Amino acid sequence: MSILKKIKSFYRVEKAESNRITWPSKKELISHTILILVVSLLLAIVFALADWGFGELLKFLIRML
Repeated sequence: MSILKKIKSFYRVEKAESNRITWPSKKELISHTILILVVSLLLAIVFALADWGFGELLKFLIRML
């Protein structure tokens, strides 16, 4: 098989695959975006509190020495 036939075959398969993609609706896209933002915010708060807590614990342990 020549290189040109391989390239044509590749693009033919690629086009067929791209036609099978199902994109989310606008409503789904908005709800998933909001969900990701909320989860990210909650995780940021959890990590900030853990960082603060470990910092305070370390200060306490250093004072005990």
